[in-house]
Amino acid sequence: MGQGLHTKVTQVLAYKFQVPIEKITIEATSSFNAPQNSPTGGSVGSELTCMATTAACDILLARMIPVRDTLVNPTWQDWVKACCGQGIEMCARGYVDVQSNNLFQYNSYGAVVTEVRLDVLTGQLDIARVDMLFDCGQSLNPAVDIGQCEGGFVMGLGYMTCEKLIHDDSSGQMITDGTWEYKIPGAKDIPIDFRVSFLQKAPNPLGFLGSKASGEPPLCLSANVLSAMKMAIISALTDNRKYTGPLSLSAPMTPEATQQACGIDPATFYF
Repeated sequence: MGQGLHTKVTQVLAYKFQVPIEKITIEATSSFNAPQNSPTGGSVGSELTCMATTAACDILLARMIPVRDTLVNPTWQDWVKACCGQGIEMCARGYVDVQSNNLFQYNSYGAVVTEVRLDVLTGQLDIARVDMLFDCGQSLNPAVDIGQCEGGFVMGLGYMTCEKLIHDDSSGQMITDGTWEYKIPGAKDIPIDFRVSFLQKAPNPLGFLGSKASGEPPLCLSANVLSAMKMAIISALTDNRKYTGPLSLSAPMTPEATQQACGIDPATFYF
């Protein structure tokens, strides 16, 4: 999924047990170790998994802390060995009922400024710079969450600029069914200067450890690219004295659609 779920769970385990991250091992989920698992959707997989992990840690700590209190400055290994020696069950399961809590009942906010350059002859788009401010609450891992914001924005960038579905008029069959016809964003399509920052001192009282989802919400901010393109096209039309009033654009604004919207007349070309 690319949401850094294992990284965040590792951090939670290290925090709860106060042990180095190197001592934590995460196994991939399956129906063998999590038979009642839920899908990772809505950008809340990390929050749910971390909540379940915390619940399991609390169960273990309730059993282990009385043993630790009988020891003098024990290492993690000594603590675990003493617990095993006293017959303490060193296995616990955490579970979060998604339907019975208010984990998702919060709003996600963000703001973005986009600078674009358009080639009016070809419709080619360059995104010169993007500045994004996103409300991530108290981020569980800023490096992971910044990557999520960047990825979500670029995913939406495809919806706004290049990913167009075309169907055959007579049969209804999809024509854009491969990468030759259906274009997704590539390395040359991402913003040249991409800056992401988080709203500071804004913990989420309903999120896990004050956090908020960071995967899909930034995708909505990519609509700003379409607005920036609209301003650039209006500028081109104004230069050509062809701007007559409100301009309406429909996503995706492919290079062909962008070039046509700029109203370039070959009769005005000079050699």
